[in-house]
Amino acid sequence: MPILRGRGKRAKHDSVEDAHHRADAWRARCLRKGLPVGLNPLLAYCTTTELAELIGEIAAEIRSQEWRDVATAISELKDIRDSVMHNQLIEDSALDKLYDLQLRVREALIKPPLPDFTDIFPLG
Repeated sequence: MPILRGRGKRAKHDSVEDAHHRADAWRARCLRKGLPVGLNPLLAYCTTTELAELIGEIAAEIRSQEWRDVATAISELKDIRDSVMHNQLIEDSALDKLYDLQLRVREALIKPPLPDFTDIFPLG
C-alpha cells in the first residue's frame, strides 16, 4: 500500500480525500503547467503540515516517540517555511530555531532501535 493512501484524510465538499489523492492532484497540476515531475516522489507534493500529520499518524501506528518528535519538529517548521515562501525576511531567532529543529530531527532519527518499516514502506 502506498504510504499516502488512506492517510491524512480531509473532508472536501461531499467526499473525503486522502493525502495520496491531494498529492496526485497537485502533481497533475504541475504536469499540466509543463513543470518537470519525473524526479519527484509523490510525497514531495504534500504540504509541510500534511507531512507532519502523516509522520504523526505513522508514529502512532508504530508506537514510536522518536517519530512523534520528528512530526512535532516538522510541524514547528511550518511558520518559518511559510514566511520564506512569501518572501518575508526572517531573523536570527528563526534561523536558530531551524538549526534546533534540524538537530531534533537528526537526534530522533538516530535513536535506536528503529522499527521495521517494511509494512508501511513496501520495497517492491
